[in-house]
Amino acid sequence: FKDQNEALQALAKFFPLAFLMLVLVLVALFGNFREPIIILCILPLSLIGVAVGMLLTGFDFGFFPIAGWLGLLGMIIKNVIVLIDEINVQHRSGIDLYTSIVEATVSRTRPVLMAATTTIFGMVPLLFDIAFRGMAATIIFGLTFATLLTLFITPSFYAIFYKVKEKHL
Repeated sequence: FKDQNEALQALAKFFPLAFLMLVLVLVALFGNFREPIIILCILPLSLIGVAVGMLLTGFDFGFFPIAGWLGLLGMIIKNVIVLIDEINVQHRSGIDLYTSIVEATVSRTRPVLMAATTTIFGMVPLLFDIAFRGMAATIIFGLTFATLLTLFITPSFYAIFYKVKEKHL
């Protein structure tokens, strides 16, 4: 219990610095603030899946689930970057923004789902380990929910942030 409290204090102490560095890397990667804001808006929504997982399994939310959530954030960021980058690549190739959003979402669905599914299945054995079951439940439920959010909410946020109007065919 003492070690767990010390570890949580260390996480709390360095989390703001890590978060600031994350934001700086995202801004440098995209060269603007809109895409990083979209990513940062998706991250807290993963807590819905984590909360559902903790409630369904009855596991306590301690150090390992928090560490699992931090790892989960990295997976979510990767998935959102893959989707946003594909939107930008298609738009830069001359496709209008609305079509780019739709096409990128369709083309990146399979890779995002495959990456999430392999991670989720890889965590299943840890559900039965006394030490890591909370972390496994956090990643399994959080990633399941966050992957669905990535595929539905990210394109919506992108369209909202860039004021994209539906293309009438």
